[in-house]
Amino acid sequence: MVWTKLDDARAVNKKLRKVGFAARGLDEAAMCWCSREESDGFIHEDDVEVLASLHAERQWKKLVKLLVDVGRWERDDEKGGWWIHDFLEYNPSHAELEEVRERDRKRKADNKAKRRAELDADVSDKRTGRPSRTDSAPDSDGVPAGIPAEANGSPPGGNPESAHPVPTRPDPSPEHLDDGSADVGADEARPRALRQPDRAWEALVAACLPEGASITRPWRGPANSALKAIRDAEPDLDPEQLARSISARAAAYRLKWPTTTLTPSALAKHWPELASAPLSAPRRPPSTPVGVEHDPALQAIARDQASQLRASLRGRRPVESEAAS
Repeated sequence: MVWTKLDDARAVNKKLRKVGFAARGLDEAAMCWCSREESDGFIHEDDVEVLASLHAERQWKKLVKLLVDVGRWERDDEKGGWWIHDFLEYNPSHAELEEVRERDRKRKADNKAKRRAELDADVSDKRTGRPSRTDSAPDSDGVPAGIPAEANGSPPGGNPESAHPVPTRPDPSPEHLDDGSADVGADEARPRALRQPDRAWEALVAACLPEGASITRPWRGPANSALKAIRDAEPDLDPEQLARSISARAAAYRLKWPTTTLTPSALAKHWPELASAPLSAPRRPPSTPVGVEHDPALQAIARDQASQLRASLRGRRPVESEAAS
């Protein structure tokens, strides 16, 4: 954004007092236009017409003539517009603005390169175990550089925490890994072998993902949300109990809806109603074939077949059923 500068004596300027407020307003609007376009005080005739139309001024040509007559504007027939008198005495030119922008770009680039070099040097120092640049400064307790870590309250073998940590990096953590390198405090930075397994998550993955399938990012997001909902529904269960409950209700889900794919979101949605679902399918009587429960004729045939089977096993003639007679 470029600001337009006005002389504080403008209100009593002799030239502007002669042209009136309407022409004065056009002059100020033209100066703002020139600052915005960085035209060094030149305004084209078409742009004057645009400004006049925006302010509902139909007699703009008369106003321009007044400004030209008092010497405030100077006509340039070759370029098809007017130059505002003494504009560059109070406002910067386009070349000056570009020079300022170039200096700003160079300054920002140098600062960015300097910060990047300091960050790279800090990371390199932490990897090699040497005190970093930020660690060499006195800490909040006033302990100067070179004092052993034990005297500064840091654990033996570790670097003292910086009093001015790099803003773009996490705060240093007092915990250290087995190899002596500093842990930045994030659980993700810790080796996978040192993490505590999440039994509930493992149970959810085993229940809802086919064996051998990999966990993708689109699957992980809804699964995390579903597991959070399940944890909220069972606040009194420890991780092992929650894992067993997830496995049991997943089995109940498959028995209740055998043709529906089990997903973490579906399990969380039907979690309450699966609490009372049976964990095994009901068994049918061995002597009753599937599909004959509601057909009396089929039931009679089934009883007759069962009677003949029992008689053949006992070695005597079967008794005719009522349905056969």
